Amino acid sequence: MEYNSISRLITIFQQRVAPEEGYLVGYGAIMNAFGLPTLFPDVLSIVSHKHRKYETEEWRVFTPRHIPEDTSMGHLTFALKYEGIELGIFKKLFEVIPQEELAKRIQQEPTDQYNRRIWFLYEWLMDAQLNIPDLATEKLSQ
Repeated sequence: MEYNSISRLITIFQQRVAPEEGYLVGYGAIMNAFGLPTLFPDVLSIVSHKHRKYETEEWRVFTPRHIPEDTSMGHLTFALKYEGIELGIFKKLFEVIPQEELAKRIQQEPTDQYNRRIWFLYEWLMDAQLNIPDLATEKLSQ
């Protein structure tokens, strides 16, 4: 269920008019791609074609260099870096993403700080362990 092409070019999203045309990224892109039934964050993010980063009351506008990998994990990582933690969105997403897929993606880079956060949030919110071996202390210090 790893969605590719999650981002889409928008000028309006869910009755919110974007300050300029851009690619929907982060939580907004995830919610749209998976049809998650949860409240939207107060501020959504887009990546513009322009090289100017700014915020409005409802939008964060990022430059092209901020475009995430166009997968669910890429957008989750972007969201954690730039949008903070939205527990409701994580919970709803974890309910629809197969546990095996999430474990596979985390195991590709188990020491990545964002993968570790996603791993923790999954196990905490879902009250279930992913089938991933615990990391050894010496592996973390490398």
